[in-house]
Amino acid sequence: MPEYHAFICHATEDKSFVRPLAEQLRARGLKIWYDEFELTIGDSLRDAIDRGLRSSKFGIVVLSRAFFVKTWPRKELDGLVSEEVKRGTKVVLPLRHEISQEEIEDYSPLLASRISLPTSLGLERVVGSLVPILVGAETKARLRDTFGTFGRIGRRYAEVRAPIVGRFYPYLNMTAWMNWDQYGDSYPIPNAKPYLMPGDLVTPNSTIGVISAMGTYSEIDALVEGVFEEYLVPEHTEVEYEQPLARIRVSGVPAHAA
Repeated sequence: MPEYHAFICHATEDKSFVRPLAEQLRARGLKIWYDEFELTIGDSLRDAIDRGLRSSKFGIVVLSRAFFVKTWPRKELDGLVSEEVKRGTKVVLPLRHEISQEEIEDYSPLLASRISLPTSLGLERVVGSLVPILVGAETKARLRDTFGTFGRIGRRYAEVRAPIVGRFYPYLNMTAWMNWDQYGDSYPIPNAKPYLMPGDLVTPNSTIGVISAMGTYSEIDALVEGVFEEYLVPEHTEVEYEQPLARIRVSGVPAHAA
């Protein structure tokens, strides 16, 4: 069982972004292997990094111009790719920092083929996109514990908001929403059924849809008990961090309440 949620692979020159990133992830309760958190005087750098790579569930790789000219970051990336091959699951989560996709293609066509998240989105949105991926199955419990972060609740209604940046799909038919581009403008997609219809009863575990981000599909739960009112964004829409996705009338509140 990995000890850390993520290992941060980066060049020293990019610490002005990486340090706040590591601090924000740790502030969300995640265990992050970051050299300034883990290394002390007298430690063997190679041994410490090897342990960090092996004991991390994911590797956040901050790609930049400095990254591609430094030896250690590239060695760390090689180690993460080896872990990915050995485990047979996705490990590398690339961030694109002050470098274009075209430049990455010049350095490494293989890396360029992976979906990367630009840090120009801002620290808050990058963190918001990474957290659900890093915690995996823990996400649902964490979101329920911190509903104020990912939803807005009033006296009558709750708004379910996007915990990550990505593309929103409200379809229960997985084949349909994973292949929406095949249908062009021919909406609604044949045989595609939304997760929820107006008037449906929902529980905190009810799925309202899926967000695709960085090659990962994350189910978005209602987080509250009540009656589903409506989706607030069209299907296959690119959504922002904390953008309202759906509205639910909270149980126990009369329909005529203000």
